[in-house]
Order: sequence, then C-alpha cells, then structure tokens
Amino acid sequence: MLRKILPLFVVFLAVVLFSPRAHGQAASEFRDHADIPREWPREPVRAAHGMVATDEPLASAAGVEILKRGGNAVDAAVATAFALAVVEPAAGNIGGGGFMLVRLANGKTDFFDYREMAPGKATREMYIKADGKLDYPQRILKMFDFVYIAIHSSFKMDTETMTTRIITAMHYDETDFLAHPTGRLIGKREPYSVDTDRLIDAARDTNTLLEINAFPDRLDLDDIHVKQAKEHGVRLVLGTDSHNAVHLSNMQYGVATARRGWAEAPDILNTRTPKQLQKFLEG
Repeated sequence: MLRKILPLFVVFLAVVLFSPRAHGQAASEFRDHADIPREWPREPVRAAHGMVATDEPLASAAGVEILKRGGNAVDAAVATAFALAVVEPAAGNIGGGGFMLVRLANGKTDFFDYREMAPGKATREMYIKADGKLDYPQRILKMFDFVYIAIHSSFKMDTETMTTRIITAMHYDETDFLAHPTGRLIGKREPYSVDTDRLIDAARDTNTLLEINAFPDRLDLDDIHVKQAKEHGVRLVLGTDSHNAVHLSNMQYGVATARRGWAEAPDILNTRTPKQLQKFLEG
C-alpha cells in the first residue's frame, strides 16, 4: 500500500546497534517489549544481541520487531525511521539529522554521520517547485496511496506567480490535497500572496481537497475560506500537522475551525468510514 504518501523521506534518525550474531536469531531470544510504558522516554530497547534507541517507544518497538523477525541493523533502522515519520514527524523526515553505527559480520564497524544534513538529492524545493512542478516524477507519484502538495519555500512571489504555481501542481492527476493552502503562521508570517478565489475554483475543478491545518500556529484554511470552499463544493481534510504524538490533540482546533466555517461531516474526508476511505483512495 502506501502508494501516495508524499513526501516521505526515510532518514535514519534512530541509533541501531547490532551484533553479527543477532542476524536471524529466533524471536525467543529477544525480550518482549509489546507493552512499553509511556513514561519511558529515552532508554534504549535492548534485545539479546541488539539495541534500538529513539525518543519514541513505538518507533523503538518497530525496530525491535524487525530484529525479532531476523532483520539486520539497516532493516531495523528503516522500520524505525518509518515509525518515527508517524509518531515524531519532525525527527522522521527531511530536515533532521542522525547517525547510525553498524557492525558488519566481518567485524568491521561503519559509522554513518549525517547530523544536520539532508539527503544528497535534497533541494530547497522538496514540495512544489517554483514553476509549480512537483519534486518527484509522475512514475514515482503513482506509487503512493495519497499525495499532498504544499508550499515550503519561495514565499515572496507575486500573487499571479504564486497562484499559477499552486494551481499547476493541483493539476497533477496524482495530487489529492493541498496542505496549509495560504501558508500563514499566526503572529510569525503573513499568508503568501495568493488568489484564494482562483485556488478554491481550481480545487473544485481538479477534485483537490483543501486542508484545514489544525496546528494552532496555522489554522489554515481559516473559517472564512472554509465556508467559501464548502459553498463551491470543495471537499476538506483535517490535519493536525503533528511533530510529535502530543500534537495529535490539535485536532480539536481544526474541528472548531471547520465548524466556524459551517462545514459538516460530509464535507470532511476524515469523517469517512475505513471502507469509504479505501474507496476514495482507490478512486
């Protein structure tokens, strides 16, 4: 599955220590960590011949599970990084840094250090490029279940250029929704200059959902544009913009913003049942 989650940059931000003897060990040789207490914040999860250490218990547990099933250190690091992308997005995606120590079967130890570094092919335009093209070619986009697009750079364009830039990206067949459509950070950054009327019309024409970003610094779309989108038949999606599990509670602010904009359950993708959501993804 996971054909369209964009962008998911796997960055190995966990420390995985692994002995060559641990590869292929039976699950019985590992301690059971299915019930990791939440008060455990930083202690490593240890196995008979391996260890996974992250800031998030669930991410560490994912790495240990891979070790239980016979995976090696790199396998565990990949699983841990994917888990971090969910429970600690700020640490599990591009923009962070990390390191990994790997001891090979021949006894050699390799150390990968990319603290405060992005992947080699990373650019400032990892989302919507200045010309409106997406960073990935369409053959890659087709592999994801869900594609969202967003502006994360070049904020100071004039209205016509910025509007055209976003609408161009919305016309990709693979695009599902536009995140934080106006780019504002309350008290920190004004919205970028964009024609929201044209944006909403384009969302309707391209069947692109617009996000109500529930992070308190954003609340984007705001209630006025939520109402306008609803009146134009544009569907909406609630997102918490969580950088860690605590931020999931931001959903209440998104729900409140949706209600202020007169949005109802049928207007919001998140209100669908699992079967309805699956049908949407397959459609």
